[in-house]
Amino acid sequence: AVERLEIPAGSSVELRPGGYHLMLGEVRGALQRGALLPFCLRLEGGEEVCADARVRKFGEE
Repeated sequence: AVERLEIPAGSSVELRPGGYHLMLGEVRGALQRGALLPFCLRLEGGEEVCADARVRKFGEE
């Protein structure tokens, strides 16, 4: 598990299966394929960035 991912200013990182990715734990209720799941990332300094992730079956592009 990667606890911290350093992304220099002006750079980007692709999140994808088999590489860096997010795993959500303690999700309440059943997830429906195709639904949008809101989440927030806390950045160094306390700033939060929020987005939506589309629920997909494992391995689905």
